[in-house]
Amino acid sequence: MCRRTAFYQTPVRSALALIIVCFLTVVVDATEPAGLFFPANVPTLEWDEFAAAGFSQPVSGIVFDGEHPACCGVALGGLGTGSLDIETTGVLGFNCIFNPPEWPRGRGPQLQLPFLGLSIGNDVWVLATQKFIDGGVIDGCTDPMNPFKLGEVSPELRAHWQAEVPRIEGVHAAEDIHYWGHYPVADLEYEINAPVRVGLRAWSPFVPGDMIASRIPGAVFEIRLRNDSDAPQKVTLAFSFPGPNRQPKPYPKLTEDEGIKIFQQRKPLVDDYGKFRSTNISEKGLKGVEVSSLSEKKVSYFLGVLGDEDVRTGKGLSQNPVAWSKIASALPQPARDDGNLSAWSKTPEELAGLAETSQTAPSTDSSVSVAVDCELMPHETKTLRYVLAWYSPHWKGLSYLNVNCDSFDDHQCDRWSPDPEASDTKREYYTAIYALDFDGAVGVAQQLARDHESLLERILAWQQVVYTDEKLPVWLRDCLVNNLYLIPENSYWAQPKAPVQWSTPLGAFGLDECPRGCSAMGCIVSNWYGDLPLAYFFPELERMILRNYMEYMRPDGAIALLFAAGDFTIPGYEWLSPLNGSCFADLVHRLWIRTKDDSVLQEFYPVVKKNLIFTMNMKAPPEGIISAPRIGRGQEWWEHTPVQGMVSHLGGMRLAHLRIGERMAEQMGDDQFARQCHTWYEQGSALLEEHLWTGEYYMFFNNLENSETSDLIMSSQLDGDWSIYLNGLGKGAFRAERARTALDSIYKTCLVDCGLVGFSDPETSAMLLEYGTFPPEINIVGMTYLYHGKRDIGLEIIRRNMDNTVRKQRHAWDSPNLVRCDDGRRTYGSDYFQNMVLWAVPAALENQDLTGPCEPGGLAYRVLEAAKKREP
Repeated sequence: MCRRTAFYQTPVRSALALIIVCFLTVVVDATEPAGLFFPANVPTLEWDEFAAAGFSQPVSGIVFDGEHPACCGVALGGLGTGSLDIETTGVLGFNCIFNPPEWPRGRGPQLQLPFLGLSIGNDVWVLATQKFIDGGVIDGCTDPMNPFKLGEVSPELRAHWQAEVPRIEGVHAAEDIHYWGHYPVADLEYEINAPVRVGLRAWSPFVPGDMIASRIPGAVFEIRLRNDSDAPQKVTLAFSFPGPNRQPKPYPKLTEDEGIKIFQQRKPLVDDYGKFRSTNISEKGLKGVEVSSLSEKKVSYFLGVLGDEDVRTGKGLSQNPVAWSKIASALPQPARDDGNLSAWSKTPEELAGLAETSQTAPSTDSSVSVAVDCELMPHETKTLRYVLAWYSPHWKGLSYLNVNCDSFDDHQCDRWSPDPEASDTKREYYTAIYALDFDGAVGVAQQLARDHESLLERILAWQQVVYTDEKLPVWLRDCLVNNLYLIPENSYWAQPKAPVQWSTPLGAFGLDECPRGCSAMGCIVSNWYGDLPLAYFFPELERMILRNYMEYMRPDGAIALLFAAGDFTIPGYEWLSPLNGSCFADLVHRLWIRTKDDSVLQEFYPVVKKNLIFTMNMKAPPEGIISAPRIGRGQEWWEHTPVQGMVSHLGGMRLAHLRIGERMAEQMGDDQFARQCHTWYEQGSALLEEHLWTGEYYMFFNNLENSETSDLIMSSQLDGDWSIYLNGLGKGAFRAERARTALDSIYKTCLVDCGLVGFSDPETSAMLLEYGTFPPEINIVGMTYLYHGKRDIGLEIIRRNMDNTVRKQRHAWDSPNLVRCDDGRRTYGSDYFQNMVLWAVPAALENQDLTGPCEPGGLAYRVLEAAKKREP
């Protein structure tokens, strides 16, 4: 438990706690040397408040270190740009800034390569922890991919996430690294036994409300060198990047028992970008090297330095064990005759004598390094800014077809199966939206050179709004900021041309549900959970997501569940079909009330109406209103749990669906359909209360046709209430007094250290291992308590969930989908964007609908105002 959050829990101590907080902040400000991005004495793995560079008031966050690393680090990137992780151990992590969309963060392990090195005198420090200097086979962040075996990881799967890291000779490692992430920024303070101290602030443009600034495919690395000695110090700072041609490992061959057949259907992918040419670039304010593919893929990137520093350029430093140790005298150069890598076989002395050329011969080695030599006077602080810009705008969607299954038994119905007649030429070709702004990586770097100061100011300004909101607990402020990392890791944004001509003028936009484990564009259920930050900060893009679903509505009115990975044109319908339309209608209503734009309703109402009629008739009313249409799996969000008959959770969501449909029909003047929705609602509500209420909670399901029932207590049984309250539609889907009684029963039987179990047995209490639990669902249940006036309980449930995810399991930038309830470990999924449902908490805390934070003075409103571009 966070010591400061725990201290705040008792009102009697609140005043004293405030005094302590102020005192601690003053101490930090007074004792820390100038030039640090954040204090080195912030406690590790505790939510805390502290001073930080660029902020006028204390921030909140968790600091990781070398002994307590996070599973993944902050992802640098923005809207549809791809992303590059900066790990808490000082190395590069997952890299999908060049990859095609087929499992972009799952095709291979984290790079785990050091990228920064510092030379002082005869010593060189590579700014990563010791194991990356020693090299060898290093485990990466492992997605268990196995919800059926409670997170057990097979040797084959573990090997998939391992990287073979080359040994580095003749250098020192960082003794420790203190890491504070606040997406889109990663701040690192390095501990090295040297007269010069080093800090890094790495960031990418992500500015709420500004779609153009947030789609710049690049990152800035601000390095502060602080000479603590009384003598001048000659320093070399080198940055190395491996480029796009670093080959991923192949997928392991898994059996059905591994619980993920789809792995077997995907062949190992190898990027073949052909040869690359490196060209030195030197212009006012920008010096470095551009690396460009000579193939038709038109991939390029730029690594250089902002400002007028003299730079030296060479090949990457991780392919030769002594290259890092020689950065003060030479960077590796390719041979100039045929472009091969014979230079790597030369001695260090020969390497030092190689002359640099303005343009190298073509080579399959796409790596590069850039070094700056400088002298620091006694106690001088110098800031160097490197820029990494990338340009890889083309991708092809998957050639996979949906299977419309007659059987939904285990492993007999997959979302996708390979098209046996598919060829590469049949796959749809997409172009990233950022190619409208730039024609190569140099152009990206030039914009960052011009605008980096104002962009960073805007980023820190919107973050300070969150950090200083006293209505939010300290831990929630940190989680809200970092929660947005899911957008660069999961987003695709294609230009509005074939095959998505319908997406004019903004282009097709979508979020990949889980790029490392269950890669698919969208998933309407995940959109229902996680799209609220888009509606708040980029409502135009949320509208494009809804248009994609509208474009591919099935003729009978079915809404697609999802689309193939990296694709906007290959839908799948059957899985979870009883609730897909409920999610779509909810998302439309959210966007309408968020924007107050009636054109949203005019555009989407016909689709909502047609789907609602389809949904209500999947099984004949009146029982069908709140019933699963068949017996079996794939109908509820606990998708592998079979249901039948009337289902409490499904029923509540259907009632919310009808309330939304009725409200839309009234606004559109469709009185007849409004009355029909109201009639269905009254019928469904009566059945739910008569046949599913037990006296203490709503049973899981009740099939009157065969007398089969389940009296398990489902912790998320009241999601329909949350939907109605979030949408501002008045009273909940369930009788208020019964809902409050059910919440009491859920609290008594389902509360665990990580939040809530998914199910409990009324006879034996919490079912810790049978089902596990969904972190995003825990947050929704917590908010349901908030809306029912049970503030302390609701907030504590959400805190436990986030404390387990971020602090205990260290998945701050690795959002899981399923966790165990006994020890909180992840059992399945990573980077699930449904976890952005956290952005609904501020409204629930104030007992508001989702529009409350958008009103003047609200959190979303103030974030958008702070992020606006200021005229000089």
